[in-house]
Amino acid sequence: MTPNEYCEKEFAPAGSNMYYATILLPSNKKRALISMYALHKKIENILSDCHTMTVAYSKIAWWKNQIYRMQKEMSDHPITKELSLHIKEYPFICDELIYFINNIENILEKDFFYNLKDLYNNYWTTNRVICGLFNKVFCNDDDNAAIYNEKIGIAIQLTNSIRNIYINAKNGIIFLPNEDLDKFNLKIKDISNGENSENFKKFIKFQVKRAKDLYRDAITDINSYNYKKYRESFAVAGINYAILEKIDSFNSDFSNEMVSITPIKKLWISWRALNSNGKSFIKKLSPLQI
Repeated sequence: MTPNEYCEKEFAPAGSNMYYATILLPSNKKRALISMYALHKKIENILSDCHTMTVAYSKIAWWKNQIYRMQKEMSDHPITKELSLHIKEYPFICDELIYFINNIENILEKDFFYNLKDLYNNYWTTNRVICGLFNKVFCNDDDNAAIYNEKIGIAIQLTNSIRNIYINAKNGIIFLPNEDLDKFNLKIKDISNGENSENFKKFIKFQVKRAKDLYRDAITDINSYNYKKYRESFAVAGINYAILEKIDSFNSDFSNEMVSITPIKKLWISWRALNSNGKSFIKKLSPLQI
């Protein structure tokens, strides 16, 4: 199995969000994005998969070393071997990924995130970095790209936190504000036990509305003549927004299931975003802007 095949099999298999978000992109750009995403998931999973700090810090240190070795074409892992092929075209990869890993390392020992500011300064920083990295690969030079990256990164991360709430709760942490749990009289252990009370449903509704507002806010400052520069990012965001809508359609009663949408819908969202130069996503969020 080649490094590229490994990345695609493990992190962008047929049917996955990343598979359909990148399926229509040029081959080299697609490979670069999938390998970046693969490393992103490998590092991020350390937060939930490692139950001792010693193991977590060891894994972080190992991956940092892989990034340094990657720059010297001495990688040991298929992901960094694949990434090394794209350094010449995208020389910013290494610095951005080290920054991302450092941010993950900084939150390894956090047991909870008290409020939005705490999440913003810690966990949400990681996805803002990755969204920014993706937009650099998309060659988006719009002046508003940095603001968009920050807002859409948070929106997508919040979507994933809502979607994965049961899985994360079983690991003793949820990536949502602890003060919101208090507001709705909830405990993490209740959620890990499959909590589906009226308070929990209201809590999820509250988070879904916040996420939807973030998606809309992300596109506010983009001029219509620049939509084309965002179309690849809109494909990724559009798939995540559709998942959020599905969670909302369940009236917060999605039990322990991992909410998803059909492969054909993912392909349709991606195709429309690319072929409408991003206008399909804008119309979905804010019809009056089109």
